[in-house]
Amino acid sequence: VKNYSESEQYQNNFATNANNAAQSTIISQPTKPKDNGAKVQAVTEYPSSVGRMFYYLGGNRYYCSAAAINSPKKNLLMTAGHCVARSKEFAENIVFYPEYHDGPSYPISYYGEKIFTQQEWVDDRSYAYDVAIISTESSWSPDQPLVETFGGQGITYGNTPGEYFDVSIFGYPSNYDDGEIMQACWGEIMEKSSQLSANCEFGAVASGGPWIDNYDNSDQLGYIRSVTSA
Repeated sequence: VKNYSESEQYQNNFATNANNAAQSTIISQPTKPKDNGAKVQAVTEYPSSVGRMFYYLGGNRYYCSAAAINSPKKNLLMTAGHCVARSKEFAENIVFYPEYHDGPSYPISYYGEKIFTQQEWVDDRSYAYDVAIISTESSWSPDQPLVETFGGQGITYGNTPGEYFDVSIFGYPSNYDDGEIMQACWGEIMEKSSQLSANCEFGAVASGGPWIDNYDNSDQLGYIRSVTSA
């Protein structure tokens, strides 16, 4: 696993065993692109920070969902651990297309540079740790970091088990439009000490899509609390 200090800080703080904390803890604030608490809302506006990720693993081409997250370097992407690491093999030739819609929506894309995932996932394939962070670089220019161009979600974790929180789930499930169109599912989810579950009927390729707490349609931002492990 290729570690670097910033992604390690974010990944370790996001570990599932932190869900037993008595109070929600924010470790990254959402932010709008550089240029520009209520009841759960129906999703009417889709985030440009979410997209479809293409990669090779074990010589085969795969797809997953992923989301940009805010960080000091504005270049991080969050997805599922099984999207980038299986049987101690790691993904190569990672390309992320923000707001992918029946093909790339923009001429710019982002290449994956470094991968960080939990050791528990690599060693034991424990789905409680099925999450990964990837550093990216613009296909056009290093002066166009992912988050400054398309925005980035915040990150939060930790509620008392049994409490409910609002969630909007995004991804590219293959059972809807062949995974070519972003889909959304929303509602209230009960916090658990183990894995969370939602009735979204999302299939493959939805993996890695963000579960966003307090998603706001006005700016398409909120706080990622989990990712889909389909």
